[in-house]
Amino acid sequence: MPKGSERGSGGWLTGVPVALGKGPANPGVKVAIYRTLFYGDVTVGTGGRMTIPLTMRQSCDIRDGETMTIRVEENQQGARQLVMWRAGSGAAR
Repeated sequence: MPKGSERGSGGWLTGVPVALGKGPANPGVKVAIYRTLFYGDVTVGTGGRMTIPLTMRQSCDIRDGETMTIRVEENQQGARQLVMWRAGSGAAR
């Protein structure tokens, strides 16, 4: 999928407990499978600030002043990723 593409068939596993199967790294932890809809590059600015691209904000209905929750996930090889969601949306932490 070309960088900046709006649709894709890729996906990844995340540790959000839901009623779908069990994760390969943690057999006792249920995981959700998400499909990649958007991806792109962001530049980290002063104080760690990142701007979410407009098309992503619009697609997710993220508005100025909203609070987002963020966590760091790590896979078995030690690669890390940031996962962010709207605060209070009921996602597990």
